[in-house]
Amino acid sequence: IKRDVIGDILVEESCFFVISELKDFIKNELTKIGNHTITLTEIEPSNLSRTIKLDEQQSFIDSLRLDLVVSKLTRKSRSEANLMIDNDFIKVNHLVVNKATKTLKENDVVSIRKYGRFVLLDTSKKSKKDKIILKYGKFV
Repeated sequence: IKRDVIGDILVEESCFFVISELKDFIKNELTKIGNHTITLTEIEPSNLSRTIKLDEQQSFIDSLRLDLVVSKLTRKSRSEANLMIDNDFIKVNHLVVNKATKTLKENDVVSIRKYGRFVLLDTSKKSKKDKIILKYGKFV
């Protein structure tokens, strides 16, 4: 099973998403996690209610280029951010993006493998030094 066939894992709701082609296989074959026997049942995503919690933060940034934003969100260098982009670790609005110069906009959702999912809440304010005051939320 490749990583890209498993979607979100919702711990509090005790559920996870898989592509439809594998649902029967996983339902029949995944019977234990560790020493614990489990039973999987299929539910419609529309029946799932989820409360979105965001840890809101802000940062100063020169532009809304993907590599700069990823660098700020992960607290890594731009070269490390570019490596993550090149290795398909970054999704913007649920689509893999491998172009570091892509310009992001308000309400874009940025998913960074091993770091989480973020939403750009406000990009309209500028500092006295003409930097963008990026207000973002990390999904908790």
